[in-house]
Amino acid sequence: MVTNKIIETIKSLFKKHLEEISLPDDKKDKIYQKFLELLENLVGNFKDVLDSIKEAVVVIDEEGNIQEANKTFFEWLSLSKNDVIGRNIKDFVFEDIENKIVYLKNHELIPVELHIKEFEINNKKYKRLIASNIKNRVEFELKLKNLLRLYKVLSKINELIIRAVNKEEVFSLSCEILVKEGHFDFAWIGELRGENIVPVAWFGENETFAKTLKNRVFKQKNIKELITHSYLKESNLQKEEKAFFNKITIPIFKEENAISAVVSHKEITAVLVVYYKGKEFDEDEITLLKQIAHDIGFGIVTLSRKEDVDYLAYYDVLTSLPNRRYFFEELESLLSILKEKDQQGMLAIVDINNFKTINSAVGFWAGDIVLSQISSELKKILKNKDILARVGGDEFALFLYNVKSKEEAIYRITSVLKDFEFIFEIENKKFLVTLSIGAAFFPYDGTTKEVLFASAEAALKEAKKRGKGIEFFSKSLQQSTLESLNLESELVEAIKKDEFCVFYQPIVDIKEKRVFGAEALIRWIKNGEIVPPFKFIPILEERGLIKEVGAMVMDKVFSFIKEEKLNIPISINVSAKQVHLNFYKEVLDLIEKYSISPSNVILEVTESVLMENLEILLKNIKELNAVGIRFEIDDFGTGYSSLAYLKKLPICALKIDRAFIKDLPDDEEDVSISKAIISMGHSLGKKIIAEGVETKEQLKFLEENNCDYIQGYYFGKPMPKDEFLTFLKEFRWQE
Repeated sequence: MVTNKIIETIKSLFKKHLEEISLPDDKKDKIYQKFLELLENLVGNFKDVLDSIKEAVVVIDEEGNIQEANKTFFEWLSLSKNDVIGRNIKDFVFEDIENKIVYLKNHELIPVELHIKEFEINNKKYKRLIASNIKNRVEFELKLKNLLRLYKVLSKINELIIRAVNKEEVFSLSCEILVKEGHFDFAWIGELRGENIVPVAWFGENETFAKTLKNRVFKQKNIKELITHSYLKESNLQKEEKAFFNKITIPIFKEENAISAVVSHKEITAVLVVYYKGKEFDEDEITLLKQIAHDIGFGIVTLSRKEDVDYLAYYDVLTSLPNRRYFFEELESLLSILKEKDQQGMLAIVDINNFKTINSAVGFWAGDIVLSQISSELKKILKNKDILARVGGDEFALFLYNVKSKEEAIYRITSVLKDFEFIFEIENKKFLVTLSIGAAFFPYDGTTKEVLFASAEAALKEAKKRGKGIEFFSKSLQQSTLESLNLESELVEAIKKDEFCVFYQPIVDIKEKRVFGAEALIRWIKNGEIVPPFKFIPILEERGLIKEVGAMVMDKVFSFIKEEKLNIPISINVSAKQVHLNFYKEVLDLIEKYSISPSNVILEVTESVLMENLEILLKNIKELNAVGIRFEIDDFGTGYSSLAYLKKLPICALKIDRAFIKDLPDDEEDVSISKAIISMGHSLGKKIIAEGVETKEQLKFLEENNCDYIQGYYFGKPMPKDEFLTFLKEFRWQE
């Protein structure tokens, strides 16, 4: 209709101007007919273009009546043009004010993002609406919202477990938290008593259902049905359950000493049943519900152990093994006995390789399965006065009393562990778990527990380089171990004496051919010489000193920005150990202290930090993004970050790891990887920085493939702040 009015107006104007020209009438008729022909083709082409647009385009008048629309709009509504034109737009649009989403009404609601433009024809006002389908975005945001909601539930239940005084309180308040914080409609927990399941706690607004549960006893003949999380088939609650759409049953496991029955499924102590009127439970929600059930079970065990102070102080609740404290006290005693008898012993540290992958892929409860089963295998090695303990998240310490040779130690260990690998099937997924072991002999590799443990750790590092197996401490490792111990004490002194400084390596904008910013890099000046970062940063990480040094570096960088009134961003590396729940507050305090612009600060995290601390990091990123501080991912391509997360996370840039740059443009594999990262990064709306650029050929390749920034020796090495300031003033682009 609007199009017709425009066409008629154009015809009228053309005819009017044609009348004013001195030409014979037959000539005018021919010109007018030719004009109509061209106009018809033009309108046809315009309609084709309009119909090919993926977005829905709609024109409405002042009253909201639809005058024109393109083919996409009709297809989204599954209606013909005759069914739509002339009707009011409100017939087809639903606005969710609470969630700030506009939907097109069809047999399903299609979420759209609207762009509205007003225009006027013949003194009559119209609006053009362009609607983009944002279904994928809304679904992702909803999923993220649901997951954050469940993480909040998990956090609240863990808080409850810490302060609860009895099992009944854990059960009843867990149900309440699931409904109030988790937005589920009803939750109940039933204890297994023989073949019966007896409801002991419930929460929800459906009073009829609550009353029915009160006097209900369920018969559960096949306990395996609970392990596979299927519904309670014999619930006999069909009538009452009609109030809900979906239900899931999750088992709560426990064992005599710990929740490690999650591992062997020896004893299911209770079931958690959750009802939901909304959509079906998705895989991520089910995983978190399992974690919640796992923690409830863990809480029950912990409560039963609260009175046994010695147990909690000296034993690991999950594996029932001695903990680090017990192990070192007992080890000291055993070493004294061996010394008096002039006998030998061997200390082995057992590490589970890639343990974090299982936790992130399935959940922490799955990691507990692995830990418990590995501990069960290690127990088979023990004899007489031997000791086994869990000394870290994924580490065990094993001391073999009076072992006389490597051959004897290897025989005892390999007779149980064989190829140092196990295959676990969890949630229909198979995981290959390998073990690395570092071993040291008493008294040859150390006469005190500290030195012996350090020697075993040094051997473990060598074992991990091979991927699996056992490595014994040797003379060649002794020097590096002593150096490591000495270096650690020197680092502590260096922190006290403030011997660390910051160098700056320029980052150059390829398109603008100017210095975009710089990366701040820590340097240790020891006795006037620079110690290479690779020698001391791993020790700072291992010994927990990186948090203090990281804060020191950040303070120095902020001070430099303030003093020199820099107007370019400086990138600062952030370690996993630095990122905690309130990390953003520390950064904001420094911003306030030095009164600098947040736009001058970019924080770099590696992919491993991103995936290990996703929930905590996301909170920090959002808080700091809100004031203008940006984040980028360092060493991209070497980790396991999910593209789905990368797309939605507010990250400004990806840094291609230097490993993919050094052989450009000759290495075909590196060429393909670099091109893929640049293309993928741009498609996600991220800038790309290439690290380690040293040659003209590398620069040319990156320039031709639309890389945004480069960093490397080609333009400038890391330099002290005074040299960097001079570099900024004198910078000239060079091909």
